[in-house]
Amino acid sequence: MKPSSQLRAIGFATLGYLLITIVYTWPLPVRLGDVTHDYGDPLLNTWILWWTTKAMPLTAQWWNAPIFYPAAGAFAFSEHLLGLAPVAAPLISLTGNPLVGYNVTVIASFVFSGLGAHFLAYTLTRRHDAAFVAGIAFAFAPYRLAQLPTSRCCARTGRRCASPRCTATAAMEQRSGQCWPRSRG
Repeated sequence: MKPSSQLRAIGFATLGYLLITIVYTWPLPVRLGDVTHDYGDPLLNTWILWWTTKAMPLTAQWWNAPIFYPAAGAFAFSEHLLGLAPVAAPLISLTGNPLVGYNVTVIASFVFSGLGAHFLAYTLTRRHDAAFVAGIAFAFAPYRLAQLPTSRCCARTGRRCASPRCTATAAMEQRSGQCWPRSRG
């Protein structure tokens, strides 16, 4: 397949995952700055992402967040969500609204999960149609919608996206014979 047709197929897949995500998470996409799907963990995660924009990550000031006073290193009591900061922190800084950063991260988690599974399925089948279906099955599994109110959904975004990519990389290396130790004999 030519590189231009590869890029077109991946672009259509990305657009497809984005459109499905918009429908799947409606009305969140049109109310990014004023709604959260739950008042528990999502608000905690929003605060964690906000705090990352106020203190330099991994410094003493950052670990000693203004929670659980007088405990030192209180930020270590929860998930730090540093893997989500590259997406959320610029949005929080630009808009001044932590909910925008958190909600965009939630929406992006579906798209990136779909693309990660798409990459794995394409690596194994060399078919974009099968890869698109695999991406839908992985990214939009019904249990994900039920897990949205928990912090684990958003915090596992990186792992959900990375797991299929790592598996695809292992499959490519195994096919090429580059990753397995060779006997010296």
